[in-house]
Amino acid sequence: MNEVVVFGLPPVRLGEALRDKKVTLALGNEAVPSWAQRAKVVRLGGGRMGGVLILGDTRFLVAPKGGKWVILDHPATVAVLWGYLGAALGSLR
Repeated sequence: MNEVVVFGLPPVRLGEALRDKKVTLALGNEAVPSWAQRAKVVRLGGGRMGGVLILGDTRFLVAPKGGKWVILDHPATVAVLWGYLGAALGSLR
């Protein structure tokens, strides 16, 4: 993945893997972690984000499910989510 949109804070190891990517990080009132110092940060307001959702390269969706991580490789689904979330955030790209 080269372009990534992250909603919430992923575990540190996963965040570190995103360090060299083009990252947009959508947060509530959380501090920006060290791995995301070069990320574009969008503040959604309110408190802490209640979960994590990662969209990558308009193709992949990565999210926690039952203590594990699920990777969905379905460009059509991710494009729809990217569109909705991008509209809500005033364009992610």
